[in-house]
Amino acid sequence: MAAEALEKAARERGIEIRVETRGSVGVENPLTPEEIEAADAVIVAADAKVA
Repeated sequence: MAAEALEKAARERGIEIRVETRGSVGVENPLTPEEIEAADAVIVAADAKVA
């Protein structure tokens, strides 16, 4: 899964990461507005409409 690959790559580089996923079971590990505001970077990779 892509989320697992991102988490593994970040861990190997000593980078803190949070990955929100949206699949058939719905949203998992949702990011809060505060986490997004405090982040150094936010990457949105989506194949669906992002609100």
